[in-house]
Amino acid sequence: MSSKESMEEDVAGNRQQDSLMQRLEYVYRQYQQRHLYNRLDDIAARMEETLLQVAIARELFDTDLEVNDEPKRSVKEMQTALEKNSGEMESSESPVNDERLNEVEQAVDDEADRIETRIHELRTQQRSTVEAIRKLNEELNLADNTRLEALSTLLNHWEWEAQLGDADDFESKREAALEFAQDMRRVLYQARTEIGAGFEGDDIEELADTLLSGEPLTLDDLDQAERDALAESKLGKYLNVSLG
Repeated sequence: MSSKESMEEDVAGNRQQDSLMQRLEYVYRQYQQRHLYNRLDDIAARMEETLLQVAIARELFDTDLEVNDEPKRSVKEMQTALEKNSGEMESSESPVNDERLNEVEQAVDDEADRIETRIHELRTQQRSTVEAIRKLNEELNLADNTRLEALSTLLNHWEWEAQLGDADDFESKREAALEFAQDMRRVLYQARTEIGAGFEGDDIEELADTLLSGEPLTLDDLDQAERDALAESKLGKYLNVSLG
C-alpha cells in the first residue's frame, strides 16, 4: 500500500470516528434532555396537585389559603427554558440541569408539605363538626345522611383525585375540583339548615343554631333554664358535644 493510500485510509477512519462520536454525543444529549423533561414533569405534577388541593380547600373550608408564587414561577421558568433549548443542555440565562431541578423540586416539595399540613388542620376541624352533625342526624333523621357520610369520608381520607373524572388538562381538572368542593360544601350547609329547621319554634332553637354553626356548647355556658330545656329536648344527650 502506498503512503497516499494509507493517508486516505487514516483520513476516512478519522471521519468515521468523528461521525460516531457526534452520533454518540447527540444520543447522549437526547437522553439527557428526556431525563430533564421527565424530572420536570414529575415536579410540575406535584405542583399541579398542590394547586388543585388549594382550589378545593378554599371552596370547601372558606379559607384564603394560597400557594406561594416563587415555586410556581420556578417551575414555569424551567419549562420555558427546556422548550427554548430544544435539546441543548442549558439556557444562557437559566441553566436547566439536575442541580437546578433539585432546587426547584425542594421548593415545590416544601410548599406542598406546607399546604398539606394546613389542609389537614382544616379537615380535622370540619371533620369533628360533620361527625357530630351526622351522629345527631342519625337520631333526628332530618338531613341526607348518605351525603353527610360522603363528606365525612372525604374529610377522613381526602381522596379528592377520584372526583375529577376524565379531565386531563389543568383548567378542566380545576373546574371539576371546584364543582366537587362546592357540592361538598352544600352538603354541610343543607344539613345545618334542615336539622335547624327541625327546632324552629322550640325553646332550644338558639342553642341548636349554636351547635350547628360549629361553636362549642357545654353546660358551663348555659343558665339553669337553658339546661332544663336542653335536657328535655332531642338534644339532651349532646349537652357536652363540641362541634368546633
